[in-house]
Amino acid sequence: MTRIVPQPLAMLSPFQSFFMAGFECATQRNARGKRLDMLATTRHDRFARQDFQRVRALGLTTLRTGVRWHRLEVRPYRYDFSILVNYLGAVRESGLQALWDLCHFGYPDDLDIFSAAFVDRFRHFAAAVARVIAEQVPGVPIFCPVNEISYWAWAGGDAGKLNPHARERSFALKQQLVRQPGRSGGHLCGAAARALSGH
Repeated sequence: MTRIVPQPLAMLSPFQSFFMAGFECATQRNARGKRLDMLATTRHDRFARQDFQRVRALGLTTLRTGVRWHRLEVRPYRYDFSILVNYLGAVRESGLQALWDLCHFGYPDDLDIFSAAFVDRFRHFAAAVARVIAEQVPGVPIFCPVNEISYWAWAGGDAGKLNPHARERSFALKQQLVRQPGRSGGHLCGAAARALSGH
């Protein structure tokens, strides 16, 4: 008979610290159609190294942040990762563990979120980003493929508060958002990875 030895919660957790820092990374178009870019608005994209020092000073070792799909995919299936690589350098230098949002309400303007192309483009984008992160930052990467699926389905599919500014399409939007890559995490970058629920 195999004896199961209880492990302390800290040994089971994938996170380096129980309390975490977070940098808002939403990129949706709001109800007026204006593109938001919260990493730029908060100037975290310019002052990441200083921000990470402040996180360390608080005794935290884990943070949540994200990538900006609309900035990185310069045309369909073609990416410019230069701003991401610079940001990853700051993460690497800090020694902090980062949890990565891959789609935080925003996507390229030329995409119809209800189309098959959305799913295919996001699958390719997520895999490409995951490879870059795995190459640039040590440790097992942790991803949230799509942030807050249920909220986005309501706000974008019924309430018209953010893209795609639809009405009475929340179920259809939720169906699209769950057709995402890497639900199990491991095949996002062809290596060990973890995926968090975006709900």
